[in-house]
Amino acid sequence: MVLQMILPGTNNIYYGEEIGMRNLANDSRVPPQKGAMQWDDSLNGGFTSAISPPVPSNIDVANINWKRQYAEPQSTLKIFAKLAKLRQREDALMTGTTLIGRLVDGAFTITRFNNFENRTTGNIYVAALNFAEHPVKLPLTDLPSNSKLHKSTIVTATSNCVAYYARQTVDFGLKEIELEPNEGVVFRYSA
Repeated sequence: MVLQMILPGTNNIYYGEEIGMRNLANDSRVPPQKGAMQWDDSLNGGFTSAISPPVPSNIDVANINWKRQYAEPQSTLKIFAKLAKLRQREDALMTGTTLIGRLVDGAFTITRFNNFENRTTGNIYVAALNFAEHPVKLPLTDLPSNSKLHKSTIVTATSNCVAYYARQTVDFGLKEIELEPNEGVVFRYSA
């Protein structure tokens, strides 16, 4: 979700992706797709009270549902909402330049920023994403205005992230970030 929300272009979100719903099992009565929307942890995810609904709910409805994620301080739903709002009001994310960092052992960065008359201006947004099953140290040396990384602010982080949290001020002056397995962090700093 973080990757899609940071990349330029139009986002296509299928219902349920904002809370991390997974496809139904292949042996379901319907083709592999998202099941009924999981609103809460009740029978059929609160979508219907039917005993045998035509579209079933996923098996992880107790953990992946709108009500639970809305109440949690850090969840897939909260990340989605924050990044969707940010895309609406930040020029860097709407029309800015995109810089994709090199792949380092399953991890990489995506940077969004504005250029005006060959000069980087405003806020610079960086998504650091680790898709590997082990920790990775990502270099931040290729980012624009990287001498200002010592005054970075965390925008959001995936729910499995314990080292970073929203609105935290972080010093990335060493020009690297260490990410745990399957972890993502979005931060910003000024040009």
